[in-house]
Amino acid sequence: MAIADISTWKSAAGRLTDVLAQAIERRPRLWRWILAGPVAFVLALISLGAMPHILPQGRGGVDHLIVPTILLPITWAALIIWPVATERLPVCVAVYTVAIFVFGGVIAAALI
Repeated sequence: MAIADISTWKSAAGRLTDVLAQAIERRPRLWRWILAGPVAFVLALISLGAMPHILPQGRGGVDHLIVPTILLPITWAALIIWPVATERLPVCVAVYTVAIFVFGGVIAAALI
């Protein structure tokens, strides 16, 4: 890959990031509602599904089921509070997107 190709991709990614940040900053109340509502719920469920494959199995063999169930309300509450409390919504969108792909990848890898 040539240096020109890397700079082209970098500038394209920069422009896309700027466009998304402007779209988010134009309608922050809508984005807060979306992130604190359906996206937080979906992300909490996906993380619940991925945790048994991430956490080590306990001695009795049930810790990998009980701990995620206990952590679900805590995770969901944190995912609801963060977009409401933050002033940097583009960062919140980026973190939620990466988390969805990582946890979804863990689940997909476990199913294969």
